[in-house]
Amino acid sequence: MDGLGYQRSLMETKMRCFKLLGERVMTQDFDRQVAELQIRVALLNRFTCLGTPMTVAIA
Repeated sequence: MDGLGYQRSLMETKMRCFKLLGERVMTQDFDRQVAELQIRVALLNRFTCLGTPMTVAIA
């Protein structure tokens, strides 16, 4: 797969994970909607960080 296809695959995976956190925005107020989506993004980023293996170089 070329670089562009790989990036698209990663993006599709991230969007699927984002939608698993909830497909609908619960609040009606725009500012609260923005805050709600920012919280979802922060959660997704944290989960990604926790799932990324740490590699250590051994000499």
